[in-house]
Amino acid sequence: MFKKFLFSILYNGLTEDSGLKDKSRSAVLNSISLISVVILLSYAVIDIIAKIYLIAFITATTAILILFAIILVGITKRISIGTSTVSYIAFIFFLLILATSREERAGYFWIMLFPLVSIFFLGITHGTILTVLFGLISYFLIFIYKGPADVIFIHGMGVRVMGAYIGVSLFTIAFEIIRMMAFDQLEKTTNDLVARRKQTAMIFNNVKQGIFLLDEDLVLSEERSFYFNELFGKTRINQPFLELLKDKLPNRDFIATKDYLELFFNKTVNPALLSSINPIEKVLITFDSKKAEEKQVWLEFAFERILSKNGSIEILGLFRDITERVTLEEQLIKEENESIKNMENLFQIIHVNPELMEEFLKDTSDEINSINELLKVETQDTRSLVNNIFTIIHGIKGNAMLLGLSNLSERLKTFEDYLKDLKSSTATWRELLKLTVNLAEIKHDLDQINTLIEKIISFQKLTGENVKSKKYIFEQNLKKSIDKLCKEYNKDVILDLNDYNIDLVPDKYKKLFKDSISQFIRNSIAHGIEDKNERIIKNKKPDGTIKISLEKKDDKLYFSFYDDGRGLSLEKIKKIAIEKKGYSKAQVENFTTADAAKLIFSPGFSTSDKVDNLSGQGIGMNVIKTHVDKVGGKLNLRSSSGSFCEFKILLHA
Repeated sequence: MFKKFLFSILYNGLTEDSGLKDKSRSAVLNSISLISVVILLSYAVIDIIAKIYLIAFITATTAILILFAIILVGITKRISIGTSTVSYIAFIFFLLILATSREERAGYFWIMLFPLVSIFFLGITHGTILTVLFGLISYFLIFIYKGPADVIFIHGMGVRVMGAYIGVSLFTIAFEIIRMMAFDQLEKTTNDLVARRKQTAMIFNNVKQGIFLLDEDLVLSEERSFYFNELFGKTRINQPFLELLKDKLPNRDFIATKDYLELFFNKTVNPALLSSINPIEKVLITFDSKKAEEKQVWLEFAFERILSKNGSIEILGLFRDITERVTLEEQLIKEENESIKNMENLFQIIHVNPELMEEFLKDTSDEINSINELLKVETQDTRSLVNNIFTIIHGIKGNAMLLGLSNLSERLKTFEDYLKDLKSSTATWRELLKLTVNLAEIKHDLDQINTLIEKIISFQKLTGENVKSKKYIFEQNLKKSIDKLCKEYNKDVILDLNDYNIDLVPDKYKKLFKDSISQFIRNSIAHGIEDKNERIIKNKKPDGTIKISLEKKDDKLYFSFYDDGRGLSLEKIKKIAIEKKGYSKAQVENFTTADAAKLIFSPGFSTSDKVDNLSGQGIGMNVIKTHVDKVGGKLNLRSSSGSFCEFKILLHA
């Protein structure tokens, strides 16, 4: 009884179709208003006892006006009347308290409540305007208006009060924005759920049911529902039920159903047990249609034992079409998995700078578009086309891994494996066209990530997050990538970017530099720099060093990537050249570093002992060489076995 009375007060003024926002606003309005009335009347009594009659009159009058506003809301059923009335009553009341209780400084404390009341009750726009106006008047009353008693205010106290008022106002605005966003999302989700509930209700309200009876010989009775005949067709007299299922169920399910139905005529078997072991509780059955195609229907069967007065047993059977429900469940599972994947993507990109992620998404989208363009032109040289696509996908995968996009990199890895299979044979043009399906799935993942990035950027703009410099973003991203790889390979690396000026990189070379640096880093950490123990044995510093530099002289750009790892092993390169590239011992006997460099930059050549997501594919170095050659640059290699390895790129500025 008390609970019902309490709810009637809290939801005073609501109609049956009131939404979630109105309900929350009504509950807060009525609860705060009633509490305020009690508090104000209490203060009025205290002020009367203290003989502060003016304040007592203002306080009591305010309480009565608020109570009147609540009653008015209940009569008119309009929450907006209450929120507006209470807000303006508070506006006048707080200012009167501030102006008339100067000696006690009571107004200082009351005015802090006004932003909460006005912004919450009136909304962001109206409430903020009223809050600003109230603040200006409060400033006048605190710093300019002296009052009838000519009381001198403490200036520092007034400054703190106004500062606190501004702080409370800003906090309330931010909170209201976030609250309204949350309400919008909640309302959207609620509407979606309501729509789905309506769909489900419509399905169950119009569900088709088949009802039939079976005797002890499992023969159908003549009385059965129309839908039974609609699905199974007209049956002959004394038609065995199992005959209808024989061609529509797998043999194992058919035998299980026969044994299950015979249990109903054993009176010692518990009915609850029979219900729990139903083998066709949910089954997909194929029916012959009058049209050419077959009709597949998900049916839900239920059986009940019926005892007649003469002691005989019959089985009441019921089935209904649950195809739409199953389809809806599958769709919900798909959407749930999609939501989980979105959440995983969010956690993966939350620590990556949005500008870098946007650049990655743009470059990747351009690469996928270029693959689609390649697939539009039919060619007989499918092997070269597959190699080209494989190279592009490998580069995208490497950048995705460095950014921590594990979901996307795993999908790209699967696509890459499929391309490997195509590389090992001569793919038909029809097989190549199937690649567009994989590309569409990757594009879908990119669109989802892009949506998340847009939300993050929007949130940053809303919260006013400082924009970092390009150099800072570049350095932080590289450090995170290196830390991630070092953790995977159990190595320690120091990054030196003191001589790298990112502002020297022209737009036309941005992707070239990004891809090259990413590949060099992966190559260096995967099998260039030694682990800590090996470095100590070689009398090196425990931590490896990667130094990247870029300078401009005249119209030339000079890029260098250096690591103090194990360098190139000519002996290992010679061995691989003989085993995998068909060189003879005589050809590799006098190999120089320049000869080794040519091999390293050739397609399919790798010195890695194993193939994983980062190394061993024999693609990365060839991709860099191809890109550099394409823009008319030069790529050189300098190395000392056991000491260092340095890649140099010369480009026209």
